Amino acid sequence: MPEHTPSVNPFALLTVTARTEGSEQAVALSFHTGPAPHGASLPEISCYAYEDQAPILTVRQAGAQVTITPAAPRNVGGADVRFAKELVSCALRYYQALDRVRRNQGTSTLAQG
Repeated sequence: MPEHTPSVNPFALLTVTARTEGSEQAVALSFHTGPAPHGASLPEISCYAYEDQAPILTVRQAGAQVTITPAAPRNVGGADVRFAKELVSCALRYYQALDRVRRNQGTSTLAQG
C-alpha cells in the first residue's frame, strides 16, 4: 500500500480512483477538507428527511456525489438502522480525533514558542 505524504499546504481536492479488485471494479472517492484554493469547492454534506420514507444522506464535492439511503426507502429495516448507527459512531470518532489533533497542534505550538 503506498504511503500518503501529507501536503504542507492545506488543500481542498476530490480524488476519484478506479481499479479492478479481483473480478470487481472498485471506485474510491476521497473528499479532502481545508481552505479551498481559488476555484476549488469544499465538500458539502446534507441530510434530507421525509415523513413518509427514509432520509437521504449526501456528501458532495465538485462534480462527485455519494448518496446513502436504504435500498427500500419505504421499508426501513434493522440493518438500515444498524448501518446508520455505525455511520454516526465513525463520524463521531473522526470528529473527536480531528479535534484532539487540532488541540494538540495548538499545545505544541505554544510549547515551541
